Amino acid sequence: LHAYPTEKEFFASGIDVVAICSPAPVHHRNVLMAAEHGKHVLCEKPLAMTEPDIEDMIAVMRRAGLHLFTGFTYRFSPS
Repeated sequence: LHAYPTEKEFFASGIDVVAICSPAPVHHRNVLMAAEHGKHVLCEKPLAMTEPDIEDMIAVMRRAGLHLFTGFTYRFSPS
């Protein structure tokens, strides 16, 4: 387990993928930051607070040639 005192050190640590599990209002910012550093993203739902932010996230990741996945868990599903 590793911890990094700054975002710069986190992104420079050699990781390939970022799992975004932060509160939904900061998902947009977190995804754009990951794209800026060339990292693929698994983002928990909801992707963002607004549809335009979601569209922006998808477009930014596509332009960067990176994958954006949505985490969706059926925690309380009887199946």
